[in-house]
Parts: sequence; C-alpha cells; structure tokens
Amino acid sequence: MKKKRNVVRMLLTVVCAFLIVLNAGAVKAEAKTDKKVAILYFSASGNTETVAKKIQKSTKGKIMQIKPSQPYTKADLVKRDKLSRTSIEHYSAPTPAQSKIRPAIKNLKQIRKTVKSAKVVYIGYPIWWGDAPHILYNLVEKIDLREKTVVLFCTSGHNKITKSAKGLKSCAVISDETKWLAGKNFKKSESQNKIDKWITSMGI
Repeated sequence: MKKKRNVVRMLLTVVCAFLIVLNAGAVKAEAKTDKKVAILYFSASGNTETVAKKIQKSTKGKIMQIKPSQPYTKADLVKRDKLSRTSIEHYSAPTPAQSKIRPAIKNLKQIRKTVKSAKVVYIGYPIWWGDAPHILYNLVEKIDLREKTVVLFCTSGHNKITKSAKGLKSCAVISDETKWLAGKNFKKSESQNKIDKWITSMGI
C-alpha cells in the first residue's frame, strides 16, 4: 500500500513539473510577441519586407503582410509600359489620394483585428511614382486608426517619405487623439542597429 502511495506521489510530482514547464513555455512564447504593436507592410519585390522584419525584431510586435487580392507580377511593375498595372494606377489621377482605384486587400479582416488590439501601428510600403502604392490608400481608408500611434516607413533609393505620408494621412480614418509620427525612408540594406536606434528615438 505504501509503495502504491509513493508511486502516486511520484506521478503527481512529474505531472506538476510538466505543467509548470508547459506554462512557463506558454508565457515565454506570449512574451515574444507584443500584441500592442502591429507592423503592417506591403512589399512587391521584398525590400519593404526586409525592413519590416527588422522592425518586428526590435519591437517584438505582430507583423502582417498586406496581401493584394490580385498579386502584383513583375510585368505589373514596369513603369515604361503605360499599359502595365501600376502605370494605369498612376495615370488614373494626379495623385493616389485622388484616384478611384483601390486594389482589394485579401487579408483585410485579419488586419483590422490586429489593428484593433494594437496601440502602435507601423505601416510600411515601397515608393512607386514618388508616392505610396494605391493599395496603401485603400488600407488607411478601411482600418480604424483613431486613438492609435501611427508610424510610417518606406523603402526607396532616393524618394523621401514626406509626400506619401501627407497623402496617406489625408485619407486615413484618424481622430484628434491619433499620433501620426514622422516616418522614415529606409534602404533594403539598412542595419538592424540603425533601425533599433530609430525606434528608440521615438520613445514609443
């Protein structure tokens, strides 16, 4: 009888130890992702994705790609072809903000859910024709950024973020409580250290 009790005690000890380890692992996994920070990015060639992942590494936020319902092909991105998809978007109006073209976002529902629970929202994109792609305008018109801290970032070899940031803000769903911080342009090769310093400098 005594042996049976000892066996039961040993089994209970093992089970308790297992549950403690399991719970610690769950807490650790949860700590790896800060649900209060969301990093949304659109990337057709991979440059913006590279920067977005470095921002995620620094902030531990939840990262989500902005996926067009109709993915962009290499042919779509050819500027010298006036019949290419991006050319048609560009020439549809003087600016993307004025255009009626709004490429559909495949995972908009999931993005809205992520943004709803976040306090800080990073939004990244490449610069096309000196401005943000039309799909970004669709994004800011369809997600609720009221009472959020919004940080834009873009990738471009020579264009500044100023023009696109102003255009996106003019179309975004924001409020007086929204903190729309000055964004930054990065190169694909931007170092992790430089991105870490940029994030730290904002104090968010």
